[in-house]
Amino acid sequence: MNISLLIKNQEYLFYLIGVFIAVGVIKDHNLFNDLYVLIQKKIKSKKIIVALISAISGVLPVPGRVTVSAGILDTIAPTKNKKARAKFGIIDYLATHHYYLWSPLEKTIIMPIAALGLSYWQVISYTWALLLVSLTYIFWYIFTQIKEDEIEIKTSKEKFNLKRFLSGPIPLLLGIIAMILKIQPYFVFPALALYYLFITKTKSFQKIFKYINWKLVFILAIVIILSNFAKVYTDQIMDFLKNYNLEMNSVFGFIVISLSALGSSLLLGSSSRYAGIMVLLTAIYGLPYFTYFIALEFSGYLLSPMHKCNTIGKMYFNTPLKTYFLVIGKWTILLIGVGFLSLLPLFL
Repeated sequence: MNISLLIKNQEYLFYLIGVFIAVGVIKDHNLFNDLYVLIQKKIKSKKIIVALISAISGVLPVPGRVTVSAGILDTIAPTKNKKARAKFGIIDYLATHHYYLWSPLEKTIIMPIAALGLSYWQVISYTWALLLVSLTYIFWYIFTQIKEDEIEIKTSKEKFNLKRFLSGPIPLLLGIIAMILKIQPYFVFPALALYYLFITKTKSFQKIFKYINWKLVFILAIVIILSNFAKVYTDQIMDFLKNYNLEMNSVFGFIVISLSALGSSLLLGSSSRYAGIMVLLTAIYGLPYFTYFIALEFSGYLLSPMHKCNTIGKMYFNTPLKTYFLVIGKWTILLIGVGFLSLLPLFL
């Protein structure tokens, strides 16, 4: 066995581990708190306040991210007006789920970078159309389907601390910018992790190890290895698939592969698993299909009954599940439509 297939690109595990530690420290020490206070003091629109607080707290890729953002929103949500509270749930969901398409903190971006050998900007070149239609839909819904007087918030009495603001969220932002400027992420995020450990004086190795999702680290290592094999043995894999007519350029193969991709993420409801499937499908069938696979896998994930975020939102704000599925369903139709359009150059 060629040992290089086992170790190639595994340095990206340090990138993922750095993200876990940095985010864990930020969450544990409420390092974004002054940013939330600043938003409430400077912005007048209640809808924008709710959307921004959701979006900022949702940037942290923690399990059940809506648990974090919903917990923060719960501190400003009305307690008696049930109709007003229900609006928080759907705003929170929409504002926290576009990150899968662009954030370098997300495994859905980390895995393609690590396993397919792409740069951050190369991944964005395949997701930008999906991101554009997603942001357009999110803004359209929040600003046209929800009225300003339907939102009630409680004003924060906390004071803004400039020093905490500069030492908390700003370094993470600078780290993301550094990665966008093509500094390798396996340097950027371990450095950020060390910075946050230093400023919070976190020295317990036991605590640091708990920040790391070792299961996901293992999954990424396996996905990288499988992707390495898929790229080296592409011809043999394609010959095997041809025997079963499982090619993207045949009607039967296109339908079976598309339904399998969508169904797998719908059943699993896991962003790490859908990212792994998305990467492996791309490694086998090629980068021209990448945008389409992202659209299918992301849509299945958003609609999955196994996806915890809508349940968490309902629990916090009593937003009807019917509302979630109606709003998310329209979003996924747009995503799959854009994904399909990305394939047109292959068939023309």
